[in-house]
Amino acid sequence: MFSSTWSKGAALGLLFLTQHVKADEASEAILKEEADRVNDLFYKFIFAICGVVAAIFLIWRILIVSVKYMRQLVCLTNEKQRYFQRPYKQYASLKKYLIYAPIFHKRHNREFQLSTAMNMGVLPTRFQLFALTAYVSTNIAFCLAKIHWDQPLSVVAVEMRHRSGILAVVNMIPLFIMATRNNPLIHWLDISFDTFNLLHRWFGRIVVVETLLHTFAWVVSTVHRKGWAAVGAAFQNSEKMMFGLIVSSNLLSLSPSAKKGSNNNFLQGTVAMVAITFQSLSFVRHAFYETFKYLHIMLVILTVVGIWYHLKLAGVPHTKYLIGAIVIWALERTVRVLTVLYRNVGRGGTKALLEALPGNAVRVTLDVARPWTFAPGQHAYLYMPSIGMITSHPFSVAWSQEEEDPLAGDGLAVNRQDVLAIRKTTMSFVIRARTGFTNTLLQKAEAAPEGKMFTRCLVEGPYGGSHPMRSYGTVVLFAGGIGITHQVPHVRDLVTGYANGTVAARKVLLVWIIQSPEHLEWIRPWMTEILAMDKRRDILRIMLFISRPRSTKEIHSPSATVQMFPGRPNIETLLDMEVENQVGAMGVSVCGSGSLSDDVRSAARSRQHKSNIDFVEEAFTWYCIEQANRNNIRTYHSDASDKQKEPSINPHASGEFQGPGKTQPDSATTLEVHRRTRLRLLGFIRGCDCVFGLRKNRPARDIGRVNWKARSGALFLLHFSTPQSKHEELPRVLDEPNRSHGLGIQRLPLQRQDLRLQELQNPSLQAREPRQPPNTAPFQSFRGQVGKGYLFNNVVNYVPGEALERNMTTGKHVVRDITCRQCKTTVGWKYDKAYEASEKYKEGMFILEAELLCNVT
Repeated sequence: MFSSTWSKGAALGLLFLTQHVKADEASEAILKEEADRVNDLFYKFIFAICGVVAAIFLIWRILIVSVKYMRQLVCLTNEKQRYFQRPYKQYASLKKYLIYAPIFHKRHNREFQLSTAMNMGVLPTRFQLFALTAYVSTNIAFCLAKIHWDQPLSVVAVEMRHRSGILAVVNMIPLFIMATRNNPLIHWLDISFDTFNLLHRWFGRIVVVETLLHTFAWVVSTVHRKGWAAVGAAFQNSEKMMFGLIVSSNLLSLSPSAKKGSNNNFLQGTVAMVAITFQSLSFVRHAFYETFKYLHIMLVILTVVGIWYHLKLAGVPHTKYLIGAIVIWALERTVRVLTVLYRNVGRGGTKALLEALPGNAVRVTLDVARPWTFAPGQHAYLYMPSIGMITSHPFSVAWSQEEEDPLAGDGLAVNRQDVLAIRKTTMSFVIRARTGFTNTLLQKAEAAPEGKMFTRCLVEGPYGGSHPMRSYGTVVLFAGGIGITHQVPHVRDLVTGYANGTVAARKVLLVWIIQSPEHLEWIRPWMTEILAMDKRRDILRIMLFISRPRSTKEIHSPSATVQMFPGRPNIETLLDMEVENQVGAMGVSVCGSGSLSDDVRSAARSRQHKSNIDFVEEAFTWYCIEQANRNNIRTYHSDASDKQKEPSINPHASGEFQGPGKTQPDSATTLEVHRRTRLRLLGFIRGCDCVFGLRKNRPARDIGRVNWKARSGALFLLHFSTPQSKHEELPRVLDEPNRSHGLGIQRLPLQRQDLRLQELQNPSLQAREPRQPPNTAPFQSFRGQVGKGYLFNNVVNYVPGEALERNMTTGKHVVRDITCRQCKTTVGWKYDKAYEASEKYKEGMFILEAELLCNVT
């Protein structure tokens, strides 16, 4: 009886358990089917989002190109271009606060460095951060949405595993597209390679995180269902797990144990991805670029192999997306190889002439096997087997020209092949030596006879060049160091177009910051050709700033349109002067160090609502570029052979401070200063050719409500003459002590003989239109009484005016206007008497108007 009852109960329990298990299995099947539908929907959303964003950028690109094209056509015969000078308020705000804006106040392209060998990368712009945040948030939402969180942990883990794995594979397609040099989206969407490089890194991080989430979800589901022993068994199936799966992933993928399941294959891909993440850190890339590049490619190949077998053995239908990524990569590589072979093989191949230049640079001139067409701002990759067997490096095309091939023979061209046969393209690069490939290049060039050598070369390109400057009435080009190679083609294009009447440009200013005048040799032959072009004087001005001159004799200006200054430019003041006389829309371009780019970006942003200004940055963050010197204070020596620590000026030495073509110093242009004189140059006076300097500089302090800046020491007004020359070229380095130069300084009635000529700092530049002599009527133009001025103990080289009583915001005073002896510009006043007790300290002191001064530091 008991046995029969127990048997019936057991049967009923077993039946209930079986039905419950079947119900659970049916429920899991329903959940899995629903999850698969959601997964398919979400990965389609990924493609849709990428497509919509690309379409928006394409429409924006077409709109901007159309506006620039129409503006260029309208302005071809319009000298004023006033309509395009005014900014559009909404668009100006968009550029100022989103498109051009860094995340914080100013820093964007200046790299964070823990040390000279530890480069931690740069910050994105505000728009880039917005785009990255939106895409990362989208992926997070897709990973978490529609997960059945009310189900058991094993079910949640399985759904999370499938979701994250699918998203990781789908994101690999845009990841691979962004890694290619021939990415068509660069031209279609007008997005720079640097931006795509940034997106490539962040898409890669997204893929790695989703891959790790996929692996973690697999571990959780396996432990929940089968325990940790099952996880250990999966690891044991991998024969060389303890020695690393990266090296042996191909072998493991083909081993018999690998065919039992896909876990170890995916684990191989996971480990390779994690390795890619660590070796792609910024300081590793910059310190060991060549090693990084080839190791990166190897790890990517191993990752793809591991994921391929994982998907294949898992039997999922998403292998096609991985195939798509592989096809994109292989097709781009194939096109690159075929293009390089076509452009460089045949007709004797591509030959390179290497010339060692001053300043640790090499000029590379290529005779290309087949003719090319270049646009300003483009770059190319160079392969030199004799220098680096399998390395390629990008460099800006500084100069290119086409000429007839002397070996082509006589006769007329009758077909396209004949036309190509008689054309010969020559392109030139200037490469600054750093480490690795560039250092080896310089060493071989210097070791060759006369510093020149020939070698075989392969060139790939051209790339970039999507920012023509032809539609702007005013163009300002900034270059730091070797960044001049990016700007020279723009200068030639604009000067040529102005002479031909094919560009809107009416004013072009080139600002080049270099450490030494010997760096002028880098581009001398090309600039000589540009300076000899028709109508060049009507459009082009060049300003050279030397941050580390060896001698004051090196700072000389050949003419009013080619000027040289010591120190570094004040970007804010310079742009203000250009805006005051702006013609049409203004295009501001910069190529140089990160700090220079950030300074120009900040200046362009802050003036968006004042004028129509577009900012173009070519930062070359992935190039071997010259890091600009950030120290603004330099010491000047009067002679390159002077070994003294203290600078020395001998006014009686032959050739000291001479004008061009003079053999003896002119008394009108001789600086009569004590031999050990020092002076600190503070800036320029607007509207004339005068600069002002100070014997001693102390920290500024506020004076009353008008925020005067107090400075101690005697102020001197100096005059730099600008000699004219019939034949104009870049200044040359002055090696001979008696060589004449174009620096003239007016005689100063010195009151002290122990003054010292101190370091010159940040001289700005004078306005092009001279200010009219001041009226003899009582002073009316000063606004310093309600603004900013500079307070000095003593000023020399001035003409005092009549003593007048004036009511100022700080009380009643008796003052005299002070006028520059050279240019007759009224620059401030002297306090003769103060009626207020609190203002007595000003008696006998001088005020200089900040409104009339440039770049006061």
